[in-house]
Amino acid sequence: MTFSKASGSGTAPQAVARADAGSLVFAVGNDWDGAVPRTLLPGQSIVSETVNTDVGDTFWVQRLTEPATAPGPVIVGSSVPDDHQWNLVTVTAHPA
Repeated sequence: MTFSKASGSGTAPQAVARADAGSLVFAVGNDWDGAVPRTLLPGQSIVSETVNTDVGDTFWVQRLTEPATAPGPVIVGSSVPDDHQWNLVTVTAHPA
């Protein structure tokens, strides 16, 4: 397994993961600026998402919908919202 992390402010949450062909790639994120659902990048799916309007936070888990098809960098994240503070950690499970 490999991990990567990214944080930002005023940009869409995105992190770069290293994958091998057949790798499963997941990401876990939090946004403490607003309770807003994620709009994921193409080819990615939500596993779980909590949009907490009581405190204005969003927590989510996402993944590549299919295993990586080739070795190299993979961008994991969302396109919306793009004006909040966020943290994102990727986890890549490489094939045996």
